[in-house]
Amino acid sequence: MYRVDLKNKSLVALKPTGFSEHSLKERFDIQEWIEKTPDILGEELLVIGKEVTLPSGKRLDLLCVDRQGHIAVVELKRDDSGSSVEWQAIKYASYCSKLLPDEIYRQYASYLGKAEADAEQAIADFIDADVDALNSEQRIILVAREFNSEVLSAVLWLREYGLDIQCTRLAPYIDSDNELFIKPETIVPLPEAKDYIERKEFKQRSVASSKGDWTGYWFVNVGEGQHRTWDDNLRFGFVGAGQGKKYSSALLRLSVGDRIYAYMRGLGYVGYGEVTKPACMIRDFVVSETGAPLLAAGLQALQANANSDNEELSEWVVGIRWIKTFQRNQAKTFPGVFANQNVVCKLRHGETLKFVEKVFASG
Repeated sequence: MYRVDLKNKSLVALKPTGFSEHSLKERFDIQEWIEKTPDILGEELLVIGKEVTLPSGKRLDLLCVDRQGHIAVVELKRDDSGSSVEWQAIKYASYCSKLLPDEIYRQYASYLGKAEADAEQAIADFIDADVDALNSEQRIILVAREFNSEVLSAVLWLREYGLDIQCTRLAPYIDSDNELFIKPETIVPLPEAKDYIERKEFKQRSVASSKGDWTGYWFVNVGEGQHRTWDDNLRFGFVGAGQGKKYSSALLRLSVGDRIYAYMRGLGYVGYGEVTKPACMIRDFVVSETGAPLLAAGLQALQANANSDNEELSEWVVGIRWIKTFQRNQAKTFPGVFANQNVVCKLRHGETLKFVEKVFASG
């Protein structure tokens, strides 16, 4: 790493160093830097807790929310990662996976020293997704100056099985004036190859999960919030997702003629239908029965038109001919029913298929 000497048009080499050589501590220095500038980890993060004490008595270094509303557990090591940091972080993430939105708001309110309502609004303002997506997924960010080879091997293996875990190196340097510089670098997954790696990992997981024959039916999440409601889905014949390409792009998997089972998170299955129109931006969707644009049809969702001119952030919708449906308070479920946090996925679970075929049988 070099410092540019503009006056002399030259480069001045910086000397690699260690945090311990400067009496810098993991908790009282490095943690403070990241808390104040979480962007150093390579993305925008909202810190909602520091030194969070878990029921086990262990303390989680930093607890964050990312732009997608996912919980990110940040585990720090001063110089070397050690050989078991990933296992430690997995235990923390496991605990956080069970946090309900109200518990997250309470945690952030305690961290801010403000009311829960203020904390809830701050999180809603920060995330790009619906608040329904809050803690739908969990992530792990490991931070150290150097990573043990065993840790890197374990992280790569865990990623193959779908765990969102990354390693970010914070490399310290000093110049001739003994000024300290920090070079952040995410080494797993490599930023330049992140999209390729994630696609490859997804394909590997898909192949591995194909042991169960696909039933031919699709599972579709029909979350409720300010951008979409089940009542609108029923009245105007569609399902939707959006406020981020990660969510809306899933609808592109559905083709005209496909059969879907609609699931409402935490409640159960509420609808069975057939795809009549492929995915499109909500501004372009026309209601079949009336010929009116969906956005002018009288939707109950208060912010259905949010970002409607932005292809990446707009709500996207797929036309559905509903064959049989239930109101949310009549949602159908059973212990062990298949549910998934993805917007769209193939329904492979035999017991669930038998169940929905029975409860949604016509007549």
